[in-house]
Amino acid sequence: MEDINKSDSSLDSGFGLDGKYMARVIREGEVIDEFEFDNIIVNEGLTHALETELGNGTQVGTWYVGLFKGNYTPLATDTAANIATNSTEATEYTEANRVTYVPAAASAQSITNSASVAEFNINATVTIYGAFLVSTNTKSGTGGVLFSAARFPAQRDLQNTDLLQITYQVDASDV
Repeated sequence: MEDINKSDSSLDSGFGLDGKYMARVIREGEVIDEFEFDNIIVNEGLTHALETELGNGTQVGTWYVGLFKGNYTPLATDTAANIATNSTEATEYTEANRVTYVPAAASAQSITNSASVAEFNINATVTIYGAFLVSTNTKSGTGGVLFSAARFPAQRDLQNTDLLQITYQVDASDV
């Protein structure tokens, strides 16, 4: 009789989520900067994904993109309760709340808001270091679930009237 507990590397399997942000800075109607940067899907986000898909957790209906202006590198241990403080959330944009993340339907194990990018109308001179995805729309809010966060490859110095566009994509794979 074959030992069903015996390790067989051909059966090894895993599940992975990999996200990335893309950004575009538009000044006076012209694209002056475009860049892409990897994120960290934080522990709170991973736990939430497991709870909502395999447990009895409640799905988040709407996610929001936030920006940060602190010289900060996000950690796996960041949460919705501390990301605004840890990273010094930026609020120098005209939108009353964090900007809604509006993804298209998932396809080929990927989901993105590339058809409806998050747009921030900058209303002051500010240096931005990164972005995050959270379930609460309140600027500097501490409730909800933090899914991911990312530091830009380099700080971006934005001016009043700049437009910052953020796209976020998550890919799932068997690793």
